[in-house]
Amino acid sequence: MNKIQRELLLILLVTVGVCISAATPISAKISLPAVKKVQVVNIDSEDVTVQWNKVTSAKKYQVWILNNNKTVLNQFSTTKTKKKVTGLQSSTSYYVKVRAKRGTQNGKWSQLKQFTTATADSEEKESMTISSPSFNDGGDIPVTFTCDGPGGGVSPELNWVSAPSDTQSFFLLMIDIDASDFVHWSVKNIPSTTTEALQNTDPEGGTNLPNAWGNTYYEGPCPPLEDGAHTYQFTLYALDVATLTSSTVSEALTELSTHVLEQYSITGEYDA
Repeated sequence: MNKIQRELLLILLVTVGVCISAATPISAKISLPAVKKVQVVNIDSEDVTVQWNKVTSAKKYQVWILNNNKTVLNQFSTTKTKKKVTGLQSSTSYYVKVRAKRGTQNGKWSQLKQFTTATADSEEKESMTISSPSFNDGGDIPVTFTCDGPGGGVSPELNWVSAPSDTQSFFLLMIDIDASDFVHWSVKNIPSTTTEALQNTDPEGGTNLPNAWGNTYYEGPCPPLEDGAHTYQFTLYALDVATLTSSTVSEALTELSTHVLEQYSITGEYDA
């Protein structure tokens, strides 16, 4: 083999190597990120709702519920980023962890999140709940209420019932949990007599705080096109004070943290 032939062979081998590398499935090269944010909301004496941030490349999620000895009590898989867990014992501490899955590939587990179920009342007092006739909890948010809707979107109707009898005011917050809790809507000092927010209307008597754009009004879901669906969380806090003095959402969340009587969240998804 002469010099020219050796050089041609080397070029051929390099070319074949590049082709093989290019033919390798991208999915085999990309590892699944860990689920970074796990929340436990709507805590009752026997059931809770677990929700977590979306992992873009995940096909489904695996969720484990553990006891104080870190023994797995329950496990399940879901394609959603939210799951109601039932059959728990009252006044009991548990742990939860979540990981993303794609085929046979598993992401790293999230950090353990501890939670304690509520005490079972002897008279079984009904807990506060929030709902919306505009969309189902955990379902899709119609385009009307998004940035792609008429006029850039209108706020959905929200209703709440069974607030604690000593509630002095409510605080309403809407965030994008797949975008670092990006704030879309926030209303403080809602009177305890208010039980709804009509479509395209702020809760009566409340005061809007600036959202992430710096605007004091509702701005609907608007995820980047390349992200796929994002999950939006609406949370209502029942407070034992009538007035919050904070002028920003972050300050308000700190201020209200010691005044929460009860809170309840619902979520909806939107894919631009």
